[in-house]
Amino acid sequence: MPDLVPTPNPGSWSGTAPVPVAGLPGRKHGKKGKGVSGNPAKRNRDNAAEAAVRAFAAWLAEQDQIAGPTVADEIAQFGALLKLGRKLGLNPLTASGLTDLVDELMAVGDGEDDVDGDVSDFVEQGLVTLGDYACFRVEADPDDPAWDEALSVVDDAIEELGPFTAVLHAAQESAETIDPGERRAVCASTRLVSAVRPLLAWLGNGRATTPAGGVRRADIAEVSALLDIAAVGVNKRAPYVPEGPTLFDLDGTASATPVIQALSVNDVPLVAAWWDALGLTGVIERDGSRFRPGLVAAAWLAELEPPLELAEQVLGLTLADVISGGYQSGAESAFLLAYLIARLTPALVPDGEMFEVEGPEPEPQYAGRVDAVLRLLAHGGLVELGEDGVSVHPALRGVVARGIYVAATVADIPESDRGR
Repeated sequence: MPDLVPTPNPGSWSGTAPVPVAGLPGRKHGKKGKGVSGNPAKRNRDNAAEAAVRAFAAWLAEQDQIAGPTVADEIAQFGALLKLGRKLGLNPLTASGLTDLVDELMAVGDGEDDVDGDVSDFVEQGLVTLGDYACFRVEADPDDPAWDEALSVVDDAIEELGPFTAVLHAAQESAETIDPGERRAVCASTRLVSAVRPLLAWLGNGRATTPAGGVRRADIAEVSALLDIAAVGVNKRAPYVPEGPTLFDLDGTASATPVIQALSVNDVPLVAAWWDALGLTGVIERDGSRFRPGLVAAAWLAELEPPLELAEQVLGLTLADVISGGYQSGAESAFLLAYLIARLTPALVPDGEMFEVEGPEPEPQYAGRVDAVLRLLAHGGLVELGEDGVSVHPALRGVVARGIYVAATVADIPESDRGR
């Protein structure tokens, strides 16, 4: 999956604090002037582990899709798994040690309904991280069948853990089998990606921004128009009139004059999420009180279609922000996100795969809001809405899966509430 960096909540990955990894910056090699001390056999083992971790990190950096939000996050998670393995007398750097560690992870809280959320998250994240390491070893050691078997064990464990995790994992793997040129073309055809080039032209040498780094009221209309959204920045909204125009009629069709009266860009959620995603990926950047094209803007404009990884990052982060309500906390946001995940996840099931991922129907007070958010995603080109419900283009399923995972992780939505 594309490395969507940085996430809106920098630091730990779903509550798992980074764990120092032997040999990475910060390690002290023995006492000053004394060289490395200790048992030679232990030094050799540590050096081998160091080399394996570095090789794994280099492999992750070359992948379009990885389990962690960033390479550093995933290596930190892998370091925690190695540490756990040592405590259990296992070596996850070997195929047999990895499968034994999978068994240990699956045994944690087995049969218990009240497993601590942090523990559950560690198990889930541990499995997908071990899956990445097994994939790495399958490629590095193609003649060793033990790693193929180890990868199958991890995949089975992920599927057993829960359909939510299994579907996201399968969607990401399935996306990797699609030709990168096709994925790039599909991403480029979305409204969220195709509008970036005109936005960069509009920015020119720079445009003033709000103190918080958002779009100024005076510019809301122009920026929103790039996404074919009619909005206008106002100091005060007109009085509510029941028979007046709304953004969407009750049946989900657009009103004749759906103009959003926005006190800030946050009142135009798709634009706000898109703007933030472009900033997070470096397509645009803030320079004091102004925004201008960012460090990767030239790469975006170098060809008719932007780089695949960069386009997928923008799409994934925009989706994560939209469905999580801008990473707001509170019960309402959590409920809304859980219902949205339940609606989106079934659309990610790879063709030919069988997963039972039917989620709960939203309570009446949330139903309209869920539909409204789904329409925003459809407007951006991330999903399609039809009589049969939500569907996602196969080339975009990995992107949507990654966005869902980021949103659920940052919002700390437990597996049991994500739809089964």
